[in-house]
Amino acid sequence: MYKTFRTEDIQKYRKFLSNVAALSKIFSASDKPLIHYRAVESIFCHCFQAEDLSRSDIAIDALRDRTGIGIKTFVKRGSIKQYEKIAEFNSDRNSYNDLDTMEKIKRISELRNKRLELALNLYNIDELIYHCIVRDSANIIIIESDMPTIDIENINITATRSNTIKFDDGIKEYSFNMSKSTLYCSFDTTDENKVDHFGVTILDNPMEFLDSLDFGNVTMLESEEFETIYLPLYTYERNTNNKCIAERSGLNQWNANGRLRNENEAYIPIPLKFRQSGLVGSFLPTRGISFGAYLPNGEIMQMKVCQEGNKALMSSPNKDLGKWLLRDVLNISTDELITMAHLTELGIDSIRIDKYPNGIFKINFATLDSYELFKVFFD
Repeated sequence: MYKTFRTEDIQKYRKFLSNVAALSKIFSASDKPLIHYRAVESIFCHCFQAEDLSRSDIAIDALRDRTGIGIKTFVKRGSIKQYEKIAEFNSDRNSYNDLDTMEKIKRISELRNKRLELALNLYNIDELIYHCIVRDSANIIIIESDMPTIDIENINITATRSNTIKFDDGIKEYSFNMSKSTLYCSFDTTDENKVDHFGVTILDNPMEFLDSLDFGNVTMLESEEFETIYLPLYTYERNTNNKCIAERSGLNQWNANGRLRNENEAYIPIPLKFRQSGLVGSFLPTRGISFGAYLPNGEIMQMKVCQEGNKALMSSPNKDLGKWLLRDVLNISTDELITMAHLTELGIDSIRIDKYPNGIFKINFATLDSYELFKVFFD
């Protein structure tokens, strides 16, 4: 992808990375430049007109021309190949802890693949790649490589230690750290994957440079401010704090008793605490008033607060939400009840709703316990 970018955009990218790298000695005495990964993500998206997905809590950080991009930055440690973290599976530990070595790795690979498929489905992505900033002595190396799903049928265990399992699938090499529940992938820093390479100057006294700056006459740009709330995709078992998805309501509304229902009927529960806070009517429109919300794939879905007591966020028509969320994104079959296990496997259990000053809403998935952390504000 990098070699398809405009020359002027690449030059700007190099300049921005070099300028940030120049301040490395604020943080470290090393001759290897230090650039925070969030800075790399922001610079990449700015220079190459990519959509920043770093807040979306999924397997990719940016989107450009239907290509999902995982942006990584790491220090070159001398070897041609080195392992870097690509995923964590703490919440899924119970599903693989007691399995033997091969079955454990197959389970981890299955979980990894499901998260990649979630990203593909959410954003209508055609391909996934890694874009890596490799920080070497006074140099920056840029490499790109594919981000494939793991070929589970061809997994080969190559080494086992007390806490680590190394394996490959004929495409890439991986390492799984059991105590950290973390999956690492091997990145090849040889010329085959190198797409750019340039030197950087690290200032000996960055404090002196900062002291020379004067922002007194600089016009500050207005930031794109927005408000954010989180809603759970679950409720709780009666008289407990155990998360569950009811068999006949919420995401499984299509299975409710009574009238004949469309197979895609579903709604997102609006918890009592949220309703009592007054956010229905302030953040969300009052009951029955339709509003448009952008989905991650860029489409707009009409939504509204419904049901007695404002307890449901639905699409209009109702079947649109289930079609998108259950079928297109989560790949739940029409006769299958969705459970917490489905969400936990993907590392999500909430939705995030952003509201902008111009009245635009955007909806995305959020990681496990996002609503649990958010609801603290109502306690």
